[in-house]
Amino acid sequence: MNEIGAGADGVRHAEAQAQRIIETVNVELPSSVNRRVLTLTSSVSGEGVSTITWTLAKTLAQDPANRVLYVDANPIAPVSERLLAQPPGEGLLSFLLARCNLEDAIRPATHAGAISVLASRRSDGTHAGSVMDVQVEKGLGLLRASFNYVLIDAAPPSLSPFTLLLARHSDGVILVTEAGVTPRDAVARTAGEIQRNARRFLGIALNRRS
Repeated sequence: MNEIGAGADGVRHAEAQAQRIIETVNVELPSSVNRRVLTLTSSVSGEGVSTITWTLAKTLAQDPANRVLYVDANPIAPVSERLLAQPPGEGLLSFLLARCNLEDAIRPATHAGAISVLASRRSDGTHAGSVMDVQVEKGLGLLRASFNYVLIDAAPPSLSPFTLLLARHSDGVILVTEAGVTPRDAVARTAGEIQRNARRFLGIALNRRS
């Protein structure tokens, strides 16, 4: 499967950004944190968060020692159906709300079996507001115990406050912005929200999709 929504130049740029993110994570996170939960989000929709997150997952999965989980946490615009051979059943919201166990919620990605996927569905958007902080903390703790890298593809915080809950319990948060397109004030506003709510803000990844 090609990177989500990216042309050839966009794929190459996403691969370069993935390498930069890995370098940043290795520098910024303590060496004792050997199982890492990272949330990637954006200021507005359509900035390539899914492309960068998926490319990062594929890059990390090249090391056979890494167990990698891609979490689709964007019920506004889920990409799960494009990543899975079959429609998603139980997924992220069901897992966090203890309606299913982790083994029933995750699926292998199509053509990238080394990556597991925890899906979202559009109908999950109406229930995301019912998830409590303690449920997110417990759920991400279970994911951290099962995978070396948990990569969360999250909606813009302005569209889904659920993203800030995920950020609060992640080891680091990365803000993806489309180079030369996203207004600076929108980026600054979202970066400020992340800094106030997240454990650690790792910085901005500039995406070029063309």
